[in-house]
Amino acid sequence: MSWNWFGGKKTGPEPSSSVTQQSHGDNYGHVKTVQETTMLQDIGTVITKAPSEIRALLASGSGIDTDNVWKIIASLPENSTVRHWATQKGIDVMWNSLLHPPLSYMGDQFEYRTADGSNNSVITPWLGQAGTPYAKSVPTTIPSHGAKPDPGDLFDLLMAREKFEPSPKGLSSMILYHATIVIHDIFRTSEKDRNISDASSYLDLAPLYGSSQEIQDSVRTMKDGKLHPDTFAEERLFGQPPGVCVLLVMYNRFHNYVAEQLLKINENGRFTIPPKSYQNEETLAKALKKQDNDLFQTARIITCGMYASISIMDYLRGFMGLHSADTTWTLDPREHIGRKYDGQGVPRGIGNQVSVEFNFLYRFHGPLSERDGKWTGDFFQHLMDKARDKMPALFTDVEGKPLGDDVSYADLSVQQFMTVLHTAMAQIKAIPPHKRKINDLDGQQLERDENGKFDDAKLVNIFNETMKDPAGAFGARNIPKAMRVIEILGILQARKWQVCTLNEFRKFFGMEPHTSFETVNTDVDIQNTLRDLYEHPDMIELYPGIFCEGVGQKMEPPVPYKPGYSMWRGVFSDAVTLVRSDRFYTVDWTVSTLTAWGMKEVSPDPVVLKGGMFYKLIGRAFPGWFKYNSVSLYQPMYTKLQNITNAELHGKTMLFTRDEPSKPVPAKKITSYETIQAVLQSHETCKNPAYVDMTSIPDGKVKDFLKCVGDVVKDIEDHKLLNTFVDNSGQINKKLFQYFSELAVEIEKRERCASVKTKEGKKTWVIDITRDYAVPIISRFMADFLGLKLSSKTVTGKNEISENDFYKIVTDYQHFLNYNKDETSVWKRRAAFLESMDKLVHMFEDGNFQNASNPGVLSAISNWWYGSKEGDWDEKLHKIGTPLREVGVWVNKELSKTSKSQLYTQTAMFLVALEGAYNTVLMFTEIMDWFLDDKNKTEWIAVSRLAQSDTEAANEEIKKYVLEVQRVTLTMPMIRVVQEDTVLKGYEVREGEFVQFKKQDPQVFKKGDVLVLDLQAGSHDESEFPNPSLVNPKRRSPNYLGYAHGHKPKNEEISTVALTAMVKFAAKMRNLRKGREAYGNLKKVTQVNGLRTYMTPDWAEFVPYPTTWKLRYDDWEGDFKPRKPDVSHGHDLAALYKDAGGNKRSFRDGCNCDSTCCGQNCAQPSKKAAV
Repeated sequence: MSWNWFGGKKTGPEPSSSVTQQSHGDNYGHVKTVQETTMLQDIGTVITKAPSEIRALLASGSGIDTDNVWKIIASLPENSTVRHWATQKGIDVMWNSLLHPPLSYMGDQFEYRTADGSNNSVITPWLGQAGTPYAKSVPTTIPSHGAKPDPGDLFDLLMAREKFEPSPKGLSSMILYHATIVIHDIFRTSEKDRNISDASSYLDLAPLYGSSQEIQDSVRTMKDGKLHPDTFAEERLFGQPPGVCVLLVMYNRFHNYVAEQLLKINENGRFTIPPKSYQNEETLAKALKKQDNDLFQTARIITCGMYASISIMDYLRGFMGLHSADTTWTLDPREHIGRKYDGQGVPRGIGNQVSVEFNFLYRFHGPLSERDGKWTGDFFQHLMDKARDKMPALFTDVEGKPLGDDVSYADLSVQQFMTVLHTAMAQIKAIPPHKRKINDLDGQQLERDENGKFDDAKLVNIFNETMKDPAGAFGARNIPKAMRVIEILGILQARKWQVCTLNEFRKFFGMEPHTSFETVNTDVDIQNTLRDLYEHPDMIELYPGIFCEGVGQKMEPPVPYKPGYSMWRGVFSDAVTLVRSDRFYTVDWTVSTLTAWGMKEVSPDPVVLKGGMFYKLIGRAFPGWFKYNSVSLYQPMYTKLQNITNAELHGKTMLFTRDEPSKPVPAKKITSYETIQAVLQSHETCKNPAYVDMTSIPDGKVKDFLKCVGDVVKDIEDHKLLNTFVDNSGQINKKLFQYFSELAVEIEKRERCASVKTKEGKKTWVIDITRDYAVPIISRFMADFLGLKLSSKTVTGKNEISENDFYKIVTDYQHFLNYNKDETSVWKRRAAFLESMDKLVHMFEDGNFQNASNPGVLSAISNWWYGSKEGDWDEKLHKIGTPLREVGVWVNKELSKTSKSQLYTQTAMFLVALEGAYNTVLMFTEIMDWFLDDKNKTEWIAVSRLAQSDTEAANEEIKKYVLEVQRVTLTMPMIRVVQEDTVLKGYEVREGEFVQFKKQDPQVFKKGDVLVLDLQAGSHDESEFPNPSLVNPKRRSPNYLGYAHGHKPKNEEISTVALTAMVKFAAKMRNLRKGREAYGNLKKVTQVNGLRTYMTPDWAEFVPYPTTWKLRYDDWEGDFKPRKPDVSHGHDLAALYKDAGGNKRSFRDGCNCDSTCCGQNCAQPSKKAAV
């Protein structure tokens, strides 16, 4: 029988005749044997002796929950068969709920990767550590020939390439370069003891960081967690094709990018300098050293995470051929596997030790491209020629005679060649890592600039040519002859280590051994050569035999679960082991280790290039050089030609461009108010790029909608409808103000939550002023106008969505169309945009476009907007929806009279609604953040006093404050692309950051120029705003740029009214203030390009709009009282730890004061080390 009391299907108790009981106490050692009950006896016991409520449940047949199961078990006698079985199963479940022993520990020694790989396994801390011996996985049991074939003959007959065979799968050299980094990451045979590996047995990017603390320190700047620019540790890779070095430079740049972002985000204050550290230079230096190390180590873990993700999602998938299958699946070793396949589950994070067998498995010299094979030969010849002048005695024959001038490196003995190579590597090693120079494709060295960086153009050229360069095929007779000495050394080393035979290796992995030479390779000549050299398949050595399997010269990787070739079975198995055994890729692959942002940065997204991650590394290393939809980035492990073929095969050709990478042309930043206005009104010559290039948007309703947007934007400013809707009489504004004010009251009451009670018994309230106040108000405005159904929290109807879901549609639209220089996010933004717009277009069909045909609507609208003479308008409007919804019906009807199509009407409706909501949440949040800054307390008090009055004059004054504060806080840029040469006057153009304001003569903008309209700078243009930094509500009424959307300025009124009503209501909240510490801070991060971004609530992602901000207040009714700030509790965990050692973590966000009230009266603001 089966039991399900403990979850899952469990085997029932086995029949038993007796139970042995050990008595405890004085009568030690006395044993008593008791007969076990039968199953029928246990059932009878339950029926007769179980609690009455249990018997009633059993009789009713209504089922028994877990609590009652335990009551049944407790009612059974000590010798019950079922009771013993239940006890054992219970212990089994509870025991297996935890790791035994634990695999993750606290403390600095376990929190970060060590330089040498120690402590990766907490069970065996030295396992996999650099400087430990190789393991040996496969025992050698078959006696081999005493006299083995000559290594030179083996290379010449079985390994040497006569003709280059490109990869049948279309793999590029990039996949080989990544493999080269992996190989040098885990294999570094010691020159002193060749049984020792001087690299760790983990994928910890040792070629970048080094395998010892001394080497690691040599590549670090020891400041802000960064590496020296374009620097890596591994000197051996200077003897590899240039693309390998470029790839490591890319990881270097990614690390430094990550370190910068970590310090800006400063999650939980983990990189903050404790305030007490500023007491003297010694403590400050110590704190800065710790901050640098915390940043470096965290950035290293995240960079290694990117390395692992690329290894799994790009590299491994590339070998498996999954990219051609158009799937997101891969063999991800990080996946948790429970007790599904065996009694203990598949272990994770227990450590690893590389073995000698895999040292030979990874000698991927056959796939060297034709170009790289030649480059390698030229490099060896260069080393020999260089060494010949300095070591003439080395270059003699066996008789001691000097070698001729025409001698090639291939003519050198193994000892001579290795002496030359070791000498060259020693010379490179003697140069500090940050001063070493990598080679170009032509063999010339690249120079570093004054900042220590290589020229981007040359690096990109190497990288791009590498991606187009086809790798060679795996298999016999594919290794370039330039590698002859290297391969001979490999064969000799395998014999020295007494490595297993090919058949022993196959048996170890459960594969059928070769019984004849015909099963090794299909090529008759290779079969006969193997037969001549080894006589029997059992005698074939693992190396080079493992590369002789295949179909002639080809041994392409098959599917991973059925790899017919020994090499691929070993490669796939080792790939799983390398990742799954690493604690930092499994049990400690957490947001607490990587930070929330770091985890998001290195985690694959299946909607972006099928989960590939290489594109992001490229974008971080070479921003702007590759278009986000470059076909080369579809899967960089394949050639560009193969990517084109795959795109056609997957029906995605229209998504990609075949353009070659090019130097990013700096966008021309326009800072003049006059010119910004001119550009925004030049609809034909200066367009939003999203409406210009729609090749990546699939055909359908969304694409038709976007095409129509351009026409609507061009027509809307002169449309009589808008002149009627947004009139100058003030009546509409009054009604809108009433609408927003009533909505604010409703939303605030619904969303606020009580926090604490004061001594007088009054409550202190908390509200997320962005997510739960501004977002619902703006979402409901747009939905009411468009006739869409919104729910407050959950979706109930077929065409109904929540307020926040609807706001996501709006932000997805804006996020995709707004200026954003992060190419790595475009695919994700595009996917979100298409999904949201598809929802919106379908919702249009069920909104006011159906209601517009209902009779009697226009009279009701007129009554609401302009006042009802009969006083019955309220009753009529409530029959069909809110007054604003009826206005939407009326607007829809009026548009339809002159509209070109229904799609045109829908698009115009959306843009009218968007005009009222455009960035209103962003503006409101920034305005409130400015008002609640203690430096601006005077202005907030003034607004709060005005909010107590309901007169039109008071509302007008609040509006002036709102417009002025919006002007000084506005940061959002806009982007336009010039469609034809045009002349604009009165502007300033800057390439790069804004410096100062001034006028210039008229200048011609060329077709294709990208114009970044700096609305912040334009809003500070002294010619339009004298004394621009001052908030002056008495300023004349200019046209504020915050509402610049290409329409006439009077359309700003909708958003202005909304902001005024929302700010006024917020000002009525008594003692409104920010929450304590980080809880109440609006999290903003300014990027290198000057763009202000915000963090998502989990601080995992940068977005261009605020998503959350907690405020506190006592009440919103009653007499006005000036704001009283909350006293911070000043929580500082650093005080709980000693200065030396321990994980110091401060929750103070950048405050460096010594007071207990963190954030108040900071004594040394200029020394803040983290924001």
